[in-house]
Amino acid sequence: MAANTQPVGNNDAYSWMDLLRWLAATLVLISHARDLLFEDYSGSIWSAPFYVGSGLGHSSVILFFVLSGFWIARTVLRRTAGSPDAFWTGYLIDRLSRLWVVLLPALVVGYGLDATGLHFFPESYSNDQAYHTARDVAGSMGVVTWIGNVFFQQSLLVDALGSNGPLWSLAFEFWFYLWFPALLLAARRPSLWLLSLGMGVMFPQLIGGFACWLAGAAVAASSGFMPVVRRPIVALSSSGVSAAAIFVAGSVADGPGWAWDFAIAATFALFLFVLLRAPVRFPAVLMPLARFGSRSSFSLYVIHFPLLLFGVAALGLPRAAFGAASLGWLAVAVAVCTLVAIGFSNLTEAQTSRVRDWARRRARL
Repeated sequence: MAANTQPVGNNDAYSWMDLLRWLAATLVLISHARDLLFEDYSGSIWSAPFYVGSGLGHSSVILFFVLSGFWIARTVLRRTAGSPDAFWTGYLIDRLSRLWVVLLPALVVGYGLDATGLHFFPESYSNDQAYHTARDVAGSMGVVTWIGNVFFQQSLLVDALGSNGPLWSLAFEFWFYLWFPALLLAARRPSLWLLSLGMGVMFPQLIGGFACWLAGAAVAASSGFMPVVRRPIVALSSSGVSAAAIFVAGSVADGPGWAWDFAIAATFALFLFVLLRAPVRFPAVLMPLARFGSRSSFSLYVIHFPLLLFGVAALGLPRAAFGAASLGWLAVAVAVCTLVAIGFSNLTEAQTSRVRDWARRRARL
């Protein structure tokens, strides 16, 4: 790569990022569906590729962190460069409207599914053979848990609401949204910096996630350095293969932790860095998946698990060995959750701009 003083961008890269959001959300869905529908890996060489490929859910959340870090840092850096003193009100309205417009209905839907499932199929909500349902679903549906989930304390001060364990990452994301500009503007608002420091001391697990998130922020901060990639296919292939290898290795490693997560984040951030500077056109045939990634991936993430668990419970599906029948049920689960997410996002995510504009008018921005 040769440096070029003139900014060079690749607008198609944003479509590729949306496609990656679809892929990450779908891999999370597949990972959780496999846990509910399939028996644990038996050691068979024939099923090994499936169990590896369907076990990438946690690593996919790290991809979300990196993508989130890129987009949020890009916004923060642009806004604070203009009028940093007037930054916080508009920024918080934008972030909270984006999160609450989807999260609050998802909490209602998830609670309704869990309450119905607990009433009619209680045995399916205490199945300790599937680790995602080993948690106390009934004990995680109280008022305090509700309030904690609304204010992004799930997995920190309270449990995730009901069966919806995947909501843990929203609490992480919310605090990252606050931490980055708070640290950037620490001299102007030291109280927010101290809040960030206090949260990090109380919940050190946030620090590792924030390091992954910052990998995406670093890509956004590098926008002033836009070298021309003279061999984009070679550069993308090498960085992409490295990222994919670490992505898979981090998922199957014995006892993966934040060290592996950061390795995934760093290699994926390098891939994004190259992608933004490589003129690789986005194929039109993949545009529906990219649209889903930009419009519905958040919805899919926040509603899929209560929906999966309720469906498995209502149909009385046991965990089965790897085979045609269990693969068929997996395909049905992915298709149904995807379709529901599209409908849910039309009622929630698609209304974000209206809610944000209304809140901005009330705040007289």
